[in-house]
Amino acid sequence: MKTKAILLAIVCLLLVGFVRVAAAQTPDANVAGTYVASLYMTLAAHQFDTTSKASEKIVKEPWTFKQEGKKVTGTEKTEKAELPITATIEGNTLRGYVTDGDKRYLINVNVDPDDGAMHGTIRMGIHEYLLNLAKSK
Repeated sequence: MKTKAILLAIVCLLLVGFVRVAAAQTPDANVAGTYVASLYMTLAAHQFDTTSKASEKIVKEPWTFKQEGKKVTGTEKTEKAELPITATIEGNTLRGYVTDGDKRYLINVNVDPDDGAMHGTIRMGIHEYLLNLAKSK
């Protein structure tokens, strides 16, 4: 009886491990294509001024991605330049950066598996802004 209980416990542990491995093997999202990026930038008179009302500026610009396996490259088209994007995709999470001269802006977004839209943030220096990317039609 004791041997059966130990054997059953071992089988259960193996099954739990198998389920975790199977769940971890979620295929990487396909992000190749053109998107309309919306950056929601909160602007304050001074970052430590709590008495003035902050206004919001929404910047819309086209972003294009190419994907080879887990490696993602692309461009962000601003009013002044085309900035390179370098990233990696892990399941439904895209992490990377936009390079602007000697500055690098950190991108961290999740891909919606239903419509391919991406939602997350972009960190620009000490500021972090909401970032939404909708696939162009």
